[in-house]
Amino acid sequence: MVFHTRDLWWTERFDYFSAAAVLMSGLFMSMCRIFQVLPRTPLFLRLLSACIGAWVLHVLYLLSNRRIDYTYNMTVCLAVGVIHNVLWIMYAHTPRMMHRVRATLMRVAHDHSHAHSKAILSPKQCRSLDLLVLLMFAAPALELFDFPPLFRLLDAHALWHCATVPLSWWWYHWLVEDAHECLVTHAWCIDQHGTTVTEFDELQTPMLQSDAKSAATTSALPVSMQQPIIDTTPTSQMSPSHLTPHATRVHEFLMSLRGWTRSIVHSLRSMFISP
Repeated sequence: MVFHTRDLWWTERFDYFSAAAVLMSGLFMSMCRIFQVLPRTPLFLRLLSACIGAWVLHVLYLLSNRRIDYTYNMTVCLAVGVIHNVLWIMYAHTPRMMHRVRATLMRVAHDHSHAHSKAILSPKQCRSLDLLVLLMFAAPALELFDFPPLFRLLDAHALWHCATVPLSWWWYHWLVEDAHECLVTHAWCIDQHGTTVTEFDELQTPMLQSDAKSAATTSALPVSMQQPIIDTTPTSQMSPSHLTPHATRVHEFLMSLRGWTRSIVHSLRSMFISP
């Protein structure tokens, strides 16, 4: 938005570098989800290092020229986007083959971690994913096949930006639903990553409210799994009751942002500082 309002040297580069970062982070997240790469494992750190390194090299190359190489930038962004979409389509329709690819990656990376299940998508998820990927293929076509502005006002680039708004919203909600399915089916562990597994929906219920629910959750766990670690912090400290609903949502967002920041710092520290 800032770049299209103020077309300056630094706003243009911030726009292009941010777009590349979004695409690369999406590819990294997709590889971790599809191949079930658990955080803090050797393969996770190698994938993270590779994605960060590729983005840094991309930025340095664009900065090395006085004028941005638009053809190169478009080619790289399209390649990353196509790989992202193809991975999801292959995972939706050939999950067994992708599971074999994951096993090969584990052997190459000498990573002995394992997920609790293959987390195969449901038919409903596959149909929704197919339509989403089709639209994510169609939207960038507006960038490639330009046409004169309609009514001298609405051009292909403007339509591309309009298309990204509903697609981002839909893709986010699909990922939330997928994460929910992974937690319910024990395809993924909670934040301890391999130490505890829980049955309750931590996307909607961040902490258990009563001992009865805690007992029900504990009894639902398989014998081979450890007991879940329940946060005993008083509810009033996590979400102050005297705040307005809007302020409460802001407070919860800041708490989530703090936890996310700590996780990122821990991952980056693990990359450069051996335990």
